[in-house]
Amino acid sequence: MARQKGNLLSIPLKVLYVKTSLPGGANDIYIDILNTLKRPLNTGNLRDLRKRVRGTLKSYQVQLLIVDDAHLLKRKAMVELIKIYEDLRLPVIMSGAYDLEDRLSRSRGYEHISNVFLAVHNYRTLTIDEVASVVAAWEEEVLELWEEKLNLANNEEIIERLYLLSSGLIQPLYKCLEQIAVAQLKHTLNPDSEKRTDIDEVLGITRTARVNL
Repeated sequence: MARQKGNLLSIPLKVLYVKTSLPGGANDIYIDILNTLKRPLNTGNLRDLRKRVRGTLKSYQVQLLIVDDAHLLKRKAMVELIKIYEDLRLPVIMSGAYDLEDRLSRSRGYEHISNVFLAVHNYRTLTIDEVASVVAAWEEEVLELWEEKLNLANNEEIIERLYLLSSGLIQPLYKCLEQIAVAQLKHTLNPDSEKRTDIDEVLGITRTARVNL
């Protein structure tokens, strides 16, 4: 992935990971790429953005472009990704929800796009044991300097709840963990308190069954 020193990205960038944003139009995908490369340009027409992105990708010597949440992209934005591949010979990988493949293969007007992105690979969701492993690794690496550990990975009920909330998907799982960490930093969670804040409350979810931290 892209290596970063302060606010600067080191060159060459072998892999550029871009997370798409709504509304997902042709201009938006170019703006997302420029923002990721720390070269924001929120004005200009499509031609200007296209030229700016091509020049920037060349200057950073990007060898692979990964576009996440590609299911949010509109057809015209996907066509622009094809143009990047054709003009720069830069491989492009679109990553998205399961309905992305169906949309490319079955929706009218997407035939050309489907013919370009021929290879499809479906990644399975995490098992509950794998969720526990991810949580343990996250606590060890991200919360390394914390004096008081949360020990989430050792709580079977919490792991089960995180598994259900994330549906076994890594990105929603990290989002849940981030919310828990922020709550802990704000002293919302207190393991020594008789009245503990539960994980559902931290994640903003109302359920009959509660799991306390």
